[in-house]
Amino acid sequence: MVWDEDPNSPLAGDFAETQAVLYEHGLYSAYHRVSGDNFGEETTATFYMYKREDRPYHIDYVFMPEQLLNAGCEVTVGSYEAWIDASDHMPLMVDY
Repeated sequence: MVWDEDPNSPLAGDFAETQAVLYEHGLYSAYHRVSGDNFGEETTATFYMYKREDRPYHIDYVFMPEQLLNAGCEVTVGSYEAWIDASDHMPLMVDY
């Protein structure tokens, strides 16, 4: 989560507030648009705490303009097996 201590920053606050600011600017999560998953109910993890497969979370996002999302794009998340040696975060890739 991006957190800025400056109360005048557009990114100050929690994730829902940041998401609302992004929506106001026409930016939407590519993963959620393509997968149909709701925030907090993601079926694919992008992060494994302590690199443990039993500690999956979805905490990485690509926010894109709606016109690019509507033009059709493919969103993939790198697999645990292929990427865990490199990082606890899996790559979130968008092709359009």
